[in-house]
Amino acid sequence: MAVVLSREEFDRLRSDRPSFGDAYRAFRKRHVLEEVGLERDFAASVRDRSPGRQVKL
Repeated sequence: MAVVLSREEFDRLRSDRPSFGDAYRAFRKRHVLEEVGLERDFAASVRDRSPGRQVKL
């Protein structure tokens, strides 16, 4: 499979970006979760803790 795009777009996609954790911490510094409609433990409430499907190898 191949994808064709400009060099500028390739460079933009490969550029340094903060990790999700860093971006989330920056978001938390700028916003109060309750003010944007999220509860403090929202991440724990959406995590699927089921063991998942069985896989035969």
